[in-house]
Amino acid sequence: MRTKDSGKQNKPNEQVLENGREKRKIKKASTNGHAETSHHDLLTDVHNSRELLRVLTEVRNGNFTVRMPIDGVGVNGKIYDTLNEVISLNEKMMLEFTRAGNTIGKEGKLTQRIELPSTKGSWSHGVNSLNVLISDLVHPTIEIAHVISSVSKGNLSQQMPEEIGDHKLHHVVYFLGDA
Repeated sequence: MRTKDSGKQNKPNEQVLENGREKRKIKKASTNGHAETSHHDLLTDVHNSRELLRVLTEVRNGNFTVRMPIDGVGVNGKIYDTLNEVISLNEKMMLEFTRAGNTIGKEGKLTQRIELPSTKGSWSHGVNSLNVLISDLVHPTIEIAHVISSVSKGNLSQQMPEEIGDHKLHHVVYFLGDA
């Protein structure tokens, strides 16, 4: 929890929080185990919940430019920071997917891949899976281009492989043979 020692002696069940704009005392759990909350705290919780719902709805709808406030304190502040990091990663992924689509698909730079070095866990696995998919789709194109280039230079001894890795290319080979 982001707290500040105000130098004043607080009651044992109170804590002073400072979020940069306001200082307020909140009551911690009382001795009977029930939290004591004020009307202000309840209104703040409702406002925070509404803001969280608004941001989550925007993200669900594909808007990765929204963020939670960065001045949250305590558990709420940690939730906001973590959600902002997840949204930021999604935004970076979409920008990188767009870059890769333009570079590989439109510019024809077939050796380019998606690069998101800061990803971990399933994020990293997903990026790797997309890169494998790109490689699997691009490799036959590179092979065909190599054969066509050789033939255009008069080298008729160049042959198109019928398999690349575990993939049979017989449909492509037959199609080119009929041309």
